[in-house]
Amino acid sequence: MKTSIVGWFLFFSTSVLGQDIATVRNWIKEGNIDPVYSSLENLIQKASTHEDSAAIALEYFYLCNKYTEANDHEFAINTMRRARVIYKALGEIIYVYYTMLYESNLCWHNSRLSEAVEQLNEAMDFAAQNNIKEKDPLAYHTIFSELSSVNYYLGDYQKALFYADKGLEYFLVNRTYKRFPPALFLGKGMCQMRMQNFDEAEKNFRLAWDLSDSIPELALKEDRQSAILTNFAELNYLKKNLVKAIEFQKKATESRTVQKSELDFTYYELGFYQLKANQLENAKRSFEISLTLKRRPWNALCGLARLKAIDNDLVGADSLYQEALAAIEQRARYVTGSSVAAFFESVAHVYKYAVLFYVRAGRPDRALEVVEKAKARYMSRLVSLADLRGDAGIFQDSLKIIEKKINRFYETNPDSVAVNVELYALEIEREKLLEKIHLQNPNYFQFRSTNEISTDSLQRALGETYQLVEYVVSDDSIAALVITNQSTQGVIWAFQKDSLTAMIKNAVTDNNIAIHDLNRLYRMIFQPIEPYLSKEKTLVIVLDGVLYQLPFEMLVTKSGRSYSDSRYILHDYPIVYSVSTRLFIDRLRRESKAPLNYAGFAVTTFTDLPSLKFVREQVKNAASIFGRSDYFEDDASTKDKLAVQGGEYKILELATHALVSDAEPLYSKIALWDAVDSIRSDEWLYVHEVYNLKLDADLVSLSGCRTGLGTLTSGEGFIGFNQAFSFAGAASLLMSFWPAEDEATSSVLNVFYNDLNKGFSRAEALRHAKLQYLETAHELKRSPHYWASFTLWGNPKPIRFNPSLMWLWIGFGCGFAVTLGIMIRLKRHSKPSSGR
Repeated sequence: MKTSIVGWFLFFSTSVLGQDIATVRNWIKEGNIDPVYSSLENLIQKASTHEDSAAIALEYFYLCNKYTEANDHEFAINTMRRARVIYKALGEIIYVYYTMLYESNLCWHNSRLSEAVEQLNEAMDFAAQNNIKEKDPLAYHTIFSELSSVNYYLGDYQKALFYADKGLEYFLVNRTYKRFPPALFLGKGMCQMRMQNFDEAEKNFRLAWDLSDSIPELALKEDRQSAILTNFAELNYLKKNLVKAIEFQKKATESRTVQKSELDFTYYELGFYQLKANQLENAKRSFEISLTLKRRPWNALCGLARLKAIDNDLVGADSLYQEALAAIEQRARYVTGSSVAAFFESVAHVYKYAVLFYVRAGRPDRALEVVEKAKARYMSRLVSLADLRGDAGIFQDSLKIIEKKINRFYETNPDSVAVNVELYALEIEREKLLEKIHLQNPNYFQFRSTNEISTDSLQRALGETYQLVEYVVSDDSIAALVITNQSTQGVIWAFQKDSLTAMIKNAVTDNNIAIHDLNRLYRMIFQPIEPYLSKEKTLVIVLDGVLYQLPFEMLVTKSGRSYSDSRYILHDYPIVYSVSTRLFIDRLRRESKAPLNYAGFAVTTFTDLPSLKFVREQVKNAASIFGRSDYFEDDASTKDKLAVQGGEYKILELATHALVSDAEPLYSKIALWDAVDSIRSDEWLYVHEVYNLKLDADLVSLSGCRTGLGTLTSGEGFIGFNQAFSFAGAASLLMSFWPAEDEATSSVLNVFYNDLNKGFSRAEALRHAKLQYLETAHELKRSPHYWASFTLWGNPKPIRFNPSLMWLWIGFGCGFAVTLGIMIRLKRHSKPSSGR
């Protein structure tokens, strides 16, 4: 669905260019792009005519195209913005509009999806103000195709369908533009397939196929038809028709004769379906063909490893999995431009199949090593993309440039990079920069590191107090690694992913979920590991995939006639969550030394989101509980205040809306007062900005409402929030899975804060608060919907608060009185007795 519009820009100039421009053009054609930008900047200063300025702007388009080909979308975006400035100065309205569309396309390819939507909305406003619909109908209506695509990747399928239909209204009438209708119908089919509307999906795929024959460009035609056939195959796989899935996927491999960039994955998917159908020899041939194409070798290596495991060749399978993981590690070091989240989503299946293999082979230690390595690598890349400031940020910017150059070598010379002298020099420079960043910001170095955590060190950290379960969820199996101070166990069992996904969605959206459904969920995801757990220890749960949507406390272990008569996991365990084992161990060691106890930031009124009237009293009550506290309401709850004063408090409560996105985890965001005017405001506190906060907090509480951006299924949004606040200096995080009722929220938080102040551990305080609510609430409000949404992430230990000033004065007064009394008594005893 990602349709480049760069071709529109490469044939619009009639200017006769001088030798300097010709030289720049040759540099671009030859791929020597490093000196181009500065040369163009010099030329634009010398340009004296409209034609020359327009010609130079066109060269920025060429340069942008080269950056895009190199997957260097950040540089491409900056180059496109420069072209827009020139066209705007020249009054070239149409070209200004083109640059806006192109920039949105680049943001999208860089998985900055919210920015892409904002840019497209801005372009629509610009088009309306400047009559673009009449001046260039094609460019105007193309925006609907872009909006449909972006919303699909954000998981908003209804909106994606709406914009696809808007585009089709024009392109089905104006049949001159033959490449657009097939793409739009394909997009509609993909949306319907994700929404489980299989008949509608098939209908749209067929319409896309029928129209694809009329696409004049052979390469584009093959690409579109291969995509349609691949989606037909996936549709039949989801419908449990493997014969049809294999048939369509074979046709997809045969359809690519010119455009072969995706052929390796097309063959891998064919092998995947053949393996599912137990056609093992055919699957082997497909995987081997995929491997010879070299583009993404880890997929084929994973497939071949699975076949070795089926043949009970454990040594061969282990070797192939190691080779696959090494290939991912090499590529992951220099992922730039395209989304880190998208890359790791595309390779997640390799890690998961490897974990399942090692658990089945009786090697849980190795399984833990693999899954934690994957998460460490992913979180390392998130930190590298965060917008750090200060000296560390300057070094980080230099590091990004070097890593982009290194990535170009891997993209253009995959077989010769090992002996490239220039590459070696860049690697040395990269290591020196990492050392400088380490000195400026040790956290950066720590989070960039992917050093393994040993089972022995993990068991020592857990001690007698904690037990840890790390889940790995694949398409048809769940693996759980159960780790205590005494043992490491691997447990694996089969499940139906579609059924589990539907049950979890029902559990978190139905206010009156049936008790027996919560018991079914318990039996499906928790009961298999319970024999290995102790009810005397705090339970640490490391989630994966669809499980990120579900608070385990709400699962029913024993059904009763009502919610209050039922027994929940909540009754048996204090629970804390983590996005990785390694991050939990790091946060477990942290303790705040902040001088003040609590600060609440309460935002009550919004333009585009529901009001939160209850949060004002909530933060006031919390401040009165802890003493040595502050609270800030509405226009006092700003990003600047948080940045300046946030490091002074042991507990920070952000009682406002938080929007969590899996599609772009660094663009999940929190609404402070600056952002109340618009959901699109630049003044939101984004996750990538949280990295720059200097906190020293035992707990950050996001106690307003959590609203999902798109479909939250894979957990990247939670990973982003947790890592960012941990990097900024927070030992634990309290988050809400869904917006709960005001009264219930206040009740749970009030008990939670009081128990923290009494010395309860964070995990036990939250458990007690939920149990007390369950015991005392009205029967009609005892559903888990009211009490289960808040979850604790990170350090579960008690918080050592600073005594309030009142108690310090009382203590001082008592101490002074005692001292004075002792002195008086001593003085009396020291007087000489009078003799008689």
